[in-house]
Amino acid sequence: MFTFVNIYDTFETIATAHKQINSFGFGDLTEIATSGTVEYSLMWVMPMGAVMRRGEVGNKYKILVMDKVLTGEVNELDVQSDTQQILLDVLAELKDNTRDVHLKDETITLEDFTERFSDDVTGWAADITLWVTYPTDRCSIPN
Repeated sequence: MFTFVNIYDTFETIATAHKQINSFGFGDLTEIATSGTVEYSLMWVMPMGAVMRRGEVGNKYKILVMDKVLTGEVNELDVQSDTQQILLDVLAELKDNTRDVHLKDETITLEDFTERFSDDVTGWAADITLWVTYPTDRCSIPN
């Protein structure tokens, strides 16, 4: 079975392979400030719970992609455009992949944000559910 740790590894692999993502983080948003020096663009993933149904588990996440805006906001439009494209790249990678995790949503809403956090960043966020197979077989439960 593809586990929560495997999904984390999938996010980290996607972030590391993307040429425009310079930092990756995982956890609550409050941890961004404590994660050390951030080299932008940053991809941050927040776990948002899970849902189980027959034969599979859907792990819910909020993915944020952000970059720093220069003083005077002279690059804000460029940052919005770039971070949206990066987030779309990440979603495409999750949608069309050969892993054991599946992004099944046909429609995903992207939300823009500006001037967030102490670093004055701008970017985009998306809520997704990643599905993995889960055999609901009591016989396979460790005793």
